Amino acid sequence: MDHEQGHERPNGTEFRNFVTRKQVDIASSIQYGLEHRLQHHSQYYRPTVLDSKQHLRHILNPQLQMTEIGGSLLTRFIHSGANKNRSKVLSLGWSPDGRRLLTGNANGELTLWQCSPFKFDTVMEVVQGNSRDSGERGITSIQWMHGRSMMITADETGWVQYWQDNLNCIKRFRASASSYKALEVAIAPTDAHIAVAGDDPVIPIFDLVNPYNEAERGRRDPLGSPVVSLVNGHRSTVRGVDWHPHGALVLSGGEDGNTILWDVRSGEMVHRTPNARSLAIHRVRWEPTGQRFITVGKDQVARLYDVRQLHEPLRSISGDGMGAGSAVRFHPMVPRLFVVGDVDGGLYWFHEDIKAPVAILRGAHSSQQGRSSRIWDLAFHPAEHLMASVGDDHNTRFWARMRPGEALKDTFHSGQYLASSSSGGRESDRYVDLAQTQFAIERAAMKEDAAENQVMPWERKGADVAQRVDQEAQKMRVQAELNRQREEQAALQAISQPAQSDADMLLEGDLPGL
Repeated sequence: MDHEQGHERPNGTEFRNFVTRKQVDIASSIQYGLEHRLQHHSQYYRPTVLDSKQHLRHILNPQLQMTEIGGSLLTRFIHSGANKNRSKVLSLGWSPDGRRLLTGNANGELTLWQCSPFKFDTVMEVVQGNSRDSGERGITSIQWMHGRSMMITADETGWVQYWQDNLNCIKRFRASASSYKALEVAIAPTDAHIAVAGDDPVIPIFDLVNPYNEAERGRRDPLGSPVVSLVNGHRSTVRGVDWHPHGALVLSGGEDGNTILWDVRSGEMVHRTPNARSLAIHRVRWEPTGQRFITVGKDQVARLYDVRQLHEPLRSISGDGMGAGSAVRFHPMVPRLFVVGDVDGGLYWFHEDIKAPVAILRGAHSSQQGRSSRIWDLAFHPAEHLMASVGDDHNTRFWARMRPGEALKDTFHSGQYLASSSSGGRESDRYVDLAQTQFAIERAAMKEDAAENQVMPWERKGADVAQRVDQEAQKMRVQAELNRQREEQAALQAISQPAQSDADMLLEGDLPGL
């Protein structure tokens, strides 16, 4: 209920002003998908969604539209929130049920946000150690186990801590010596081991159940005892580490510019991919399928590799004005789609088959003075309809899908899409046409594929043929609907115009026989 300022309660106290908050409810999309699931004759089917607000109810849950790229771009700004103790936010992680978001800042505090109303819930100080005076006690990594039972955090004091879903710390240990900084944690798909990257060339692998030996058990500051140490690979700090989604392979990237693939069972290096310019690698990520991985770093290029072809990158992608990459994530349901955050506060969406960015958000994170700030981490909601980002500007920002017929008028949106229709010629009045964006992405991918392989996509065999046929049929249906709407508009305009009299036609010389 809304209350005006100055209105008093019966006891004489004033009501507080009512502030509406944006909410993103995905229940309607899930219900619509379940009601029409019998009409989905294949996984490549998607209903026609035109550039009109009337088609908002036709948007499906991202998990039901596996081939929809235009509708999977999370570029609509929803909410921005900051902790009352303002400091840099270094890491974040969604709870498995998707109801809460946890962020870790440079002061060693965990902040809890509610998902639906984007409301601040609570904050708790969790970092312990002897680095309070130096100020280096930030929480650098937050990871949930695949079994969704526990959360693991790492901080700049070198501590690794285990948390239950009620934020109860049940175990903690030091990954290395007291001066060691833990920068990122990767969890094995079996939830049996973890890999820790830090300011040391060695990557320790710990047993998740017994991370330290019997001599350290019961001590106040137990030192972890790794079961395997990945050595003789990097020469300096290891910035990023990620575990293969299905196997015993660990991927790491360091400040020496090397990207190394490790076999955890033997502790040996499988392959080293050096950077030609020897510039630092900031983040490495596996594709959800486990067939490819991506690296971003100081050279301002996102390099995509295939595990079957490691001698050279499959693609080297750079955005228009993109700075050094500091965060990267693959889309959970559209593996060929990924987003890169750079040190200048920009978000760049890419597709593996297209060299140019699909969407650009310049200044997604910026300070109140207008200065750009580094993006430290990105995370997708378990339902894939939201994305959260954190950075040096002390803010946690939430992003959602663009709705049909919606104007790009928010503060953080640059309005740069691969395809968009303009209204009035002004940048702030541009509209996103989801169908046209989808078709532009597919056309660009087809052209680049044909130029590289000298073969048209419809000449492929197997499952690709069925996919292309469904996509072409869908394009024809949408184009027919657009043509029908144009004809109706033309007919309405012809009816609304007044009929021209014979006298006017005689003056203009348009009567027959003259």
